[in-house]
Amino acid sequence: MPNSSLSWFLGGKIAVTRPLLLRLFFIAVCGAIGAKLRIWIPFEFKGLGAEASAVGAFALTFLIGFRNSAAYDRWWEARKTWSTLSNNLRNLCLKFVTWFQTNQEERQQCHRLVAGFAIALRDHLRGSADLSNIPGFASEPDRPKHVPAYLAKRIQQLLISIAPERWRHPLAVVVMDSHVCSLMEVCGTCERIKTTPLSPSYRALLRHGLFYYLAFASIFVIWDLGLVALPAVLIPAYFLIGVELTAESVEEPFGLEGDDLPLESLCLSISRSTGEILGVQVDE
Repeated sequence: MPNSSLSWFLGGKIAVTRPLLLRLFFIAVCGAIGAKLRIWIPFEFKGLGAEASAVGAFALTFLIGFRNSAAYDRWWEARKTWSTLSNNLRNLCLKFVTWFQTNQEERQQCHRLVAGFAIALRDHLRGSADLSNIPGFASEPDRPKHVPAYLAKRIQQLLISIAPERWRHPLAVVVMDSHVCSLMEVCGTCERIKTTPLSPSYRALLRHGLFYYLAFASIFVIWDLGLVALPAVLIPAYFLIGVELTAESVEEPFGLEGDDLPLESLCLSISRSTGEILGVQVDE
């Protein structure tokens, strides 16, 4: 908990600060135009400008709320999917050391594959997957296009390579199969989130409505009430534009921006936990 109420209100970092301030500056310029029109054209709206602005703000708030909810659903689904990946990799390692009689070299190879899969999936979702960049695979001659699928195949091959006499149960490989299959299911879910954004037409329509509303509202409200109404225009604009920019950032959860998933720390956590399960030293 923060030590003071002020730090609670003002603390935290907004990842979209720069584009937000640029758009607020534009709204302030529109307000200055309204102030000039008030001087040049002394026409009185008798409060109608402010009332029309309030009605428009209510409609936009409802639409942006729906947009923000849809964007956050994508972010939360991505986070749950990575949690599923973490759980399945840990369970795979647990069963690998309990259902099979394995040596240290095989446990190290298992850790290299499962930790590498998480890193490969992260890079794959960012469009930069390369097997040579995965720790422990720099000297591999293969250069697969789909690195996560390649590593999932290698995990399956590792399990099959263990002779049946070292199985502690006749169905050991069958039990492990569900965890291996879940790796590509997680990959497919993440690819669906990445390649299926919200409708471009819907986003464009909302942005156009937000632009026209804030531009004309700032002009007519300040024309009606004067520059004293500028804060009453900029404060709602701050929240409306800020929520839209944040939703735009959140709906792409696999990038490197401040609102994206912390994939680096998730991959490190997977590497540490699976290394501990397998009894393997992890180089950080």
